[in-house]
Amino acid sequence: MRHGLVGGLAGIFLAAGLATAAADEGREAATFDVRLLGMSAGWLAISSVSIDGQYAVAARLESGGFLGLLRHVAFEGRARGAAGDDDLRPSRYEARSEMGRSWSHSIIAYDDGVPQLRYHESSRDGQLADIDPGTQGGTVDRATALYLALRDVPRESLCDLDVAMYDGRRRARITLSPGEGAGNPEAARATCRGEYRRLDGVALEEVEDQQEAVRFELSYRAMGDGMMRVTRMQVATGFGTAVLDRRAEVAQR
Repeated sequence: MRHGLVGGLAGIFLAAGLATAAADEGREAATFDVRLLGMSAGWLAISSVSIDGQYAVAARLESGGFLGLLRHVAFEGRARGAAGDDDLRPSRYEARSEMGRSWSHSIIAYDDGVPQLRYHESSRDGQLADIDPGTQGGTVDRATALYLALRDVPRESLCDLDVAMYDGRRRARITLSPGEGAGNPEAARATCRGEYRRLDGVALEEVEDQQEAVRFELSYRAMGDGMMRVTRMQVATGFGTAVLDRRAEVAQR
């Protein structure tokens, strides 16, 4: 069961990423409903702000419906840092996660792009291979990877992503490549093919029990201002395709 449900759904939720919707200049927020086998499986919400060369992002995932009955999956992460023209450089990250009976709480600070593990407590301490944080320079955290991977993007930058992520215990890589319509400057809709691959810090039994890589597809629509926005994410799992649909945007009062 872990191979499909946790390796596919939770793995991509906790590491890959989802787009956000612009509410005000520099601010974005969105919620996605998750369905698996046609049934409700939970939701994911993400909000962010980017202003004066700084950014902050918060993300929360909760399982629900039949998935919630099988196993409780939750993630809450917050990050902040410097926002450049083409990248984000985190300065602090804090996350809590639950997966059935497993749980963890981590705090990471960054010194010139190199993560420093300030705090980590987990129900699985001693079961995962330790990675020296000093060797993880240039990586980003889970919440920042969420924002980088699937925020609104200029059409010319669509599907242009290759980011390494470190969460205090594991290193992973997230990549996007062009799909249908991605190279057409007039296309109203387009797709990107994505892959989330764990690279290090994974227990041997996890490697044997999970997919080598989790593949997903992002569907975008044109916003009319040269920007593209994610409307759907489809993730391959051992139980079939999980679908995350963006909720309709509600005008703020």
